[in-house]
Amino acid sequence: MYWVTEATSTSVSDVGSAEGEAGVRDTWKATATAIRLGDGKTICALMTPNLRKGLEDRASGTCAQSVGELFSSSDSSTLNKADSTRLEKVVVKGKWAEVVEAAPKSAEPSYSYMERFGDRWRWSQRFLYAGFHPDKCPEIDQYNWYDEYNNGDPKCYQDSVFPSAASGQ
Repeated sequence: MYWVTEATSTSVSDVGSAEGEAGVRDTWKATATAIRLGDGKTICALMTPNLRKGLEDRASGTCAQSVGELFSSSDSSTLNKADSTRLEKVVVKGKWAEVVEAAPKSAEPSYSYMERFGDRWRWSQRFLYAGFHPDKCPEIDQYNWYDEYNNGDPKCYQDSVFPSAASGQ
């Protein structure tokens, strides 16, 4: 059973404080634990303010309530998949980190991004696939970033977890 609370949360004051990959892995592990516990407040505390605001703008209530809505609108197989996702790879480039996760029975890995926010690694609203994979996104540059994609990977054209009219999502 999954549920999300606002009142009960784990302290995240030191989570993600280590430099580089160790800090990213620490934030990932704390997030996985919060998902398993249904702790929406902790999940939100591990996000940048822009990601929290984006969630709040798209749903009614606080970030923790928005996370709760996501959980309640997902079926149990989706939640079990989220709970059993493994961290496959972390790549750090400056203040950004790419987190590659694999879920059981999923052919494609998922890509998420963290940013060094202050002195902690936090989940970002930015989706930086093209920046981390220029070899897979050769047509992307500052001039055609928002052009409709026809033959390329849609991940190359996404710049945020929140679709916008400008991104063609």
